[in-house]
Order: sequence, then C-alpha cells, then structure tokens
Amino acid sequence: MTTAILPKPYKAPIAIPPGQTIREMLDDRGMSQKDFALKMGIPAQMINEIIQGKKAITVTTAAQLEAVLGLPQKYWLNREGNYKAVKEQIERERSIKEEL
Repeated sequence: MTTAILPKPYKAPIAIPPGQTIREMLDDRGMSQKDFALKMGIPAQMINEIIQGKKAITVTTAAQLEAVLGLPQKYWLNREGNYKAVKEQIERERSIKEEL
C-alpha cells in the first residue's frame, strides 16, 4: 500500500496589486499615466493610486479599463479580488506570528 503525498496549497509570498499590470501595459505602449487617465476620463491621481495599490478597482473602473486596454472587466475584478485576498492572508499570518 502506498500513501499519497498531497501537495501543500499555494501561498503567495507577496500581494501584487492589479495596478502593476496596468503599469506594465502602459510601459509597453509608451503611454504616460496622465495620457492614460485622459483616455479613461478619470483624474491622473486616481490612476496613480490604483497603480500603487492604494485605490481599489471598482466595477466602473474595470469597465473603463476594458474599453481602453482590451482586457475584460472580469479580469480586472478578479485581479482586485485576488489582491485583496492575498493581502488579507499575509496580514492575518503576520498578526498570528506577532501574537505568538
């Protein structure tokens, strides 16, 4: 009889904001955050805060990103949800370690 070795669940070591993808796409296109904000119809500061992970991507913003960058709204909302989940998991683990 053999015993199966189950893989450990994947734990992301860091939380990467979806804005990182936006930054990379802008760099690939040679587009500034200011020009991108104009195309999106939102303030440049809002784009900067999304890129830095300080501001969440909302349903409306995700639709605007789809229109300008071509990636589906659902993609952006999934990235935002995953970012929040990993960030919360990292904070929870840090808190537990501090208590111990």
